[in-house]
Amino acid sequence: MVRTCSRREFSLAEDKRLSRSTFSPIRRKLEVRLLRRSSQRFRECARITSIMSWDIFVQDFPQEAKTVSDIPKDFRPRSLGERSAIIERIRAVVPASDFSDPSWGVIDGDGWSIEVNMGDEKECHSFAFHVRGGDGPVGVVEAILQDLGLRAVDSGTGDFFVGGSEALDSFRKWRAYRDQVAGENST
Repeated sequence: MVRTCSRREFSLAEDKRLSRSTFSPIRRKLEVRLLRRSSQRFRECARITSIMSWDIFVQDFPQEAKTVSDIPKDFRPRSLGERSAIIERIRAVVPASDFSDPSWGVIDGDGWSIEVNMGDEKECHSFAFHVRGGDGPVGVVEAILQDLGLRAVDSGTGDFFVGGSEALDSFRKWRAYRDQVAGENST
């Protein structure tokens, strides 16, 4: 395993290597290089946090299953219906949703977004929510699922999506994990 030094550790090591007798232009080049490197890593960190999403997978799950492990091995989900009908129902819950591309809808809020991956088929067997940003979208996902009468799997817990404080807690834990992963890439 390769260990990467933090910016501070690297700077301290270089300080020891470059004594006061070293010409200042060499020292300045090193400082500029460090700043460039850290700004590139900052941009990479920002890119990672904007790309990663909390994913919620929706399909016909058996109502009697209390957990994902309760789903019978021979269970075959039914179709959810026509994609256009599902989009209509989502628009009824969130009128500002944008389904100009019916296979990939977008719901934007104040500091958050949800992408709705509906797929290319007219008959919809499953779809996914890709959630980013602040806490606001958790309630939107819950409202859509309630209106559609569907269940979903929360990628953060690996179990069924449970609205309210459980969903909010799962989203916050996922966001903390995302920030940790992005932070590791920025050092």
